[in-house]
Amino acid sequence: MIRTFLTLAIGLILTMTATADIRPHLAFAAGLDLTQEADVRRGVDAYVEMHGDTFDRFHFEKETAVQAILFFPRYCRLTKAEFAGRPFVLTDWQAFDIVAPAFGWKCDDGTRRYRRGTVWVPRKNGKTELMAGVSLAHLLCDGEFGGEGYAVATKEEQARIVFDAARRMVLLNEDLRQHIQAFKDSLYCEQLFSVFKPLGGKAEGQHGKGPSFRIADELHEFRDDRLLQFLDQGTGARQQPMAWDISTAGLQQGYGWELWNVCRNLAEGTITDHRTLIAIYAADEDDDPYDPATWIKANPNFGISLKREYMQDQAELARRSSRHENDFKRYHLNQWVGQVTRWLKMDRWALCASSKDDKAWKTAFEDLRGRQCFIGVDLASTRDLCAEVIVFPPAGDDWWRVLCRFWLPDAGLQDRVRHERVPYDIWANEGAVMLTEGDAADHDAIKRQLLDDCETYDVQGIGFDPWNAHKLMIELNEIRPDIAVKVNQTMASLSGPSKLLERLVLTGVLDHANHPVLKWMAANVATYSDGNGNIKPAKDKSTQKIDGIVALIIALALTQGEEAGGGVPNIEAMVTL
Repeated sequence: MIRTFLTLAIGLILTMTATADIRPHLAFAAGLDLTQEADVRRGVDAYVEMHGDTFDRFHFEKETAVQAILFFPRYCRLTKAEFAGRPFVLTDWQAFDIVAPAFGWKCDDGTRRYRRGTVWVPRKNGKTELMAGVSLAHLLCDGEFGGEGYAVATKEEQARIVFDAARRMVLLNEDLRQHIQAFKDSLYCEQLFSVFKPLGGKAEGQHGKGPSFRIADELHEFRDDRLLQFLDQGTGARQQPMAWDISTAGLQQGYGWELWNVCRNLAEGTITDHRTLIAIYAADEDDDPYDPATWIKANPNFGISLKREYMQDQAELARRSSRHENDFKRYHLNQWVGQVTRWLKMDRWALCASSKDDKAWKTAFEDLRGRQCFIGVDLASTRDLCAEVIVFPPAGDDWWRVLCRFWLPDAGLQDRVRHERVPYDIWANEGAVMLTEGDAADHDAIKRQLLDDCETYDVQGIGFDPWNAHKLMIELNEIRPDIAVKVNQTMASLSGPSKLLERLVLTGVLDHANHPVLKWMAANVATYSDGNGNIKPAKDKSTQKIDGIVALIIALALTQGEEAGGGVPNIEAMVTL
C-alpha cells in the first residue's frame, strides 16, 4: 500500500559549487543500498548527525525522511533508455540533498517547513525523473483533499515532459495504478479527488487555479514570472502548498537569471529565507570547462545517466565553436552565459570588516563622532530604496570605514517582499532599512538626516547622483553653503572611485561593518567597461538593487582629490559640477 502519512517539508540551503573533493558532505552515503530500509535509516541518521534535527521552530522527522526515500524504489519505475522499467533508486545527491530534507523537515504543527524548493542542475542528470517521482509523492502522500498539481513551463510541450514521465511511472507500477487513473492529460487520484496536469503558455487565463503543488521546469526560458505568480497567489487556501523550480542555466536575462541570483545569494548567506531549499550543481567561473574534474563537479549523476563519452564528444564540439562552447557551458556545466558578470568577489567582501560581529553596523555610528567623512546619496523618486553611505578615510590605521542608511516607503511592503524575494521586512525590524510613510520616497526625512550627520561628523561634502536630486541639493546648500555637489554618472566621473572600491575590497581594508543591505547590493553589481579599461556600475545590467554601492562610489569620488596629509579634497577637479 502507498504510505499515506508522508508530508513534504523543505530543509537546508545547500550549494555544491565549490567543494574540494566534489561533494564531501555526501561521503556518509558511500556504499549505502538505498533500496534497503536498514541502509536508508543509516543514511538518514548520518544526515541528522551532520545537520541536526532542530532549527528555530522546525524539526526533522527521520521516519518521514526514510519513507520518502523508499517511496521511489518501491513505487516508481524509471522511464527512459536502458533504465526503463527498473526501480527508481535515488542517487546520493537526490536522496540527501533533495528528498530527505524536503520531506523530513516540519513545522511544529506537522506541516512542511518550507514552501519552495529550487534545484539548478545540468542536463542529463535525471531531474525530470526526480520531479516526476516527487509529483506522485505530492499527489498521493500530502493527503490534500481536492489537491491540484501542475507541471509548468513556458510551452505545453515542455510542461508535458515531467507530466509524461510521471504518467509512465503510474502505468509501470501496479500499486500506483490502484490509486491513480492515468489519462492523456491528467493523473487523477479518486480517493482524494486530486489531480496533476501539465500547464504551459501565458499567464492570461490562468486565474482561479488553487495549486497544492507545482513544478516549474526550465526556468531559464521564462521571460517573467507572471504565470508562476498567478499560480502561487492561488495557494492561500492550501494547508502546505509547495512550489518547485528546477532548471539548467541559460542566457543572462529574464526571470530565470533573476531567480538564479536570488538563489546564489541565499546559498552564500547574503540573504536568508529559512523556508526555501536551494541546491546548486555547477562549475565555478574560473573552472576549466574541458577538465573532466569540472564535469564531475557540475554533474552529480556523472557516470550514471550522464556518460563520460558523451561529455567528451560535447567538449570537442565546444572547442571548435564559440556557439557550441556557450551551449556546453549552459547545458552541461550549468554556467550562465552572456555579457553580465558579478563585479565584486563576495568571499573578499566577507573579509572586509574590522569586526566579526554581524551587527557591528548598529554601533559603528557612535564610534566615529567628529571624524572627517564624505557622504554619497542615491535617491529614488517613487517606491525604490534611497541610500546614504558615509565614508571615513583612514585616520591612524588602514581602514576605510563605511556607514549606511537606507529608506523605503512602507506602502505595499509585504507585496514587495513576496514578489522580489528580498527580506525588506526583516531588515526593517533590525533597523537596517528605515520605513517611511506612504508610497513615495520621503526626501524631507533624508534631508533631516543629512543635516543631523553634518552636526555629528566632520562632513566635507555630500555627493549626489544629480538625477532627481536637484531640489534637495538646493535646500541643503541654502542651509550649509556648498555642502551638496553633483557627481555625474559618467565613465569619467565614476571609473576612478569604482576602481578604488575594487582595490579596497581586494586588499581587505574596506570596513563595511557587515551591513546586510550593502552586502546584498554588493552581490548584485554588474559593471560597464570601455576599451580603455574604465568601469562604472550598471544599474540596468545588475541583478537587483545596487543603490548603496552607487552611493558608496559617489562618496569615494569625493575623496579622490584628498592629499596624503588630509584636508578637504579638490572636488571640482574630480567631479563634474
